[in-house]
Amino acid sequence: MSVVAVLAVLCYGQSKVEYHEGQTRIVEPIQDVYVRPLVADLEIMKQTITTYFPTWEFKDKKLVDLTLLDLENAKKNAAYTAAARDGADVIVGATFEVRNHMEKDKNGKEVSSEYGVDVIVRGYPAKYVNWHKLGEQQDDTKWIQQLFDGQRVRSSTPVADKDKSKALK
Repeated sequence: MSVVAVLAVLCYGQSKVEYHEGQTRIVEPIQDVYVRPLVADLEIMKQTITTYFPTWEFKDKKLVDLTLLDLENAKKNAAYTAAARDGADVIVGATFEVRNHMEKDKNGKEVSSEYGVDVIVRGYPAKYVNWHKLGEQQDDTKWIQQLFDGQRVRSSTPVADKDKSKALK
C-alpha cells in the first residue's frame, strides 16, 4: 500500500500547469451619478499604444488555486501600476495578457512557475481634465443620456460568483 502512495505522489509531482489568457477592453472610465454629477474629459497622454512590462501577481499562490476573482484583481492591480508608471489617471482601451509566471532556471532557461501570473497591459495612458458640473457646457447633453442608459444595462446584468469559481479546471 505504501508503494502505491509513493508512486501516486511522484506522479503528482511531475504534473505541469501552464496558463495563458488574452482579454480586451476590460477597464473603461465610467463614473456613477450621485447628487450633482461632475464630468471631465480624458486627455490621452501618448498617441501610440503603450505596452507595460509584466507585473507578477499572486507570488505566493499556486496557479491551480487562483480563482476568476483573483485574475480580475490581478488585471486591476496591473492597470493601476501601468497608470502610475506614466503618471496617468487611467489606461484607456486597456488590453490584458495574463499568463503563468515565467522565471529562469539554474541554466538561465525560461520556465513556467507554479506560482502566480504575469500580467501585461497595453493601452493609452490618460488624465482627467476640464472638470465641470454636468450641464455647464453645451456638449454635455449630447452624450450623457447614452451613458446613463448604458450604466443602467450594466448594473442589471447578472455576474458569476467569481470569488469561488476556479480559473483552471
